[in-house]
Amino acid sequence: MKRNLLILVVAVLLIGVAVVTNASKEELPQEVAPKVGFLAPNFKLATLDGGEYVFDHAKLERPVLINFWASWCGPCQSEAPALAELHEKYKGKVDFVAVNATSAEFYGTDKVSEFVETYDLKMPIPLDYEGKSLQAYNVIGFPLTVLIDQNGVIKHMMNYEFNPEDLDRKLAAL
Repeated sequence: MKRNLLILVVAVLLIGVAVVTNASKEELPQEVAPKVGFLAPNFKLATLDGGEYVFDHAKLERPVLINFWASWCGPCQSEAPALAELHEKYKGKVDFVAVNATSAEFYGTDKVSEFVETYDLKMPIPLDYEGKSLQAYNVIGFPLTVLIDQNGVIKHMMNYEFNPEDLDRKLAAL
């Protein structure tokens, strides 16, 4: 009798622990969409330095900031120094990627190179010649900054020139 009672108590405790453990786990989304709360769209693009950049939400080692920009965009120019500073601050904690809207560049990749040098951007610079990543993220204006957690889920989308202090707080919370 005591043995059966002990088995019952242990079983109830184990079930309780299992329920609490599973209830506390956040369920990850399964759908890919350019919206907060969804998995970030994947893309693969050639980079300014002749390499290749692959974004795959299933293979992230840390959170990612993706900034979509164009060299002629005034707000992109205004936020570029802060982007470079935040990249240095979060190096090793958050991956930064600055996707150039090459399909919308009026003066070619020479202006892209000049922009990168002027603002000392030391992050990968993928070139979107065909607008595929722009389309995947529904980019309708520049700049667009997307913050993605290490699970590949979009946490923030800022379709405007970001405020450096606000972005810093959001990065720290990732």
